[in-house]
Amino acid sequence: MEKIRCYDYKQLFKNGMDKFKNRKNMMPKMDKTASGGGYKRGFQLHGQRPMKFPYTFTAKIVQMPWKFHYDTNWYYKYYVFGVIGSIPVFAYLMKLSYSPENVKKWKEIKAKEHEEYLHKWD
Repeated sequence: MEKIRCYDYKQLFKNGMDKFKNRKNMMPKMDKTASGGGYKRGFQLHGQRPMKFPYTFTAKIVQMPWKFHYDTNWYYKYYVFGVIGSIPVFAYLMKLSYSPENVKKWKEIKAKEHEEYLHKWD
């Protein structure tokens, strides 16, 4: 006998196993969107309904109105622009600080400091 995969268990036990052969009834139910048109597809960050009070950090992040804050507060917009604009500057500074000449120079400076520390209480 073929194994029946069913997600609507109430209907399965109500109608009996042999009556439950319609493929449409075996598929999981999908939620309607808030606007009423179509179904939700793809990745969803939260479940079917939001928490009444989001007490976990993840729930707070998921339910935060990011678009509203981005549209109404200058800080959010310029923070994003500032981070994107500063990436090349910090990449250049990192490239300079890890150059072989600079690494050699700082090794010498640290060795000198270590020598001074060893003879500090002589």
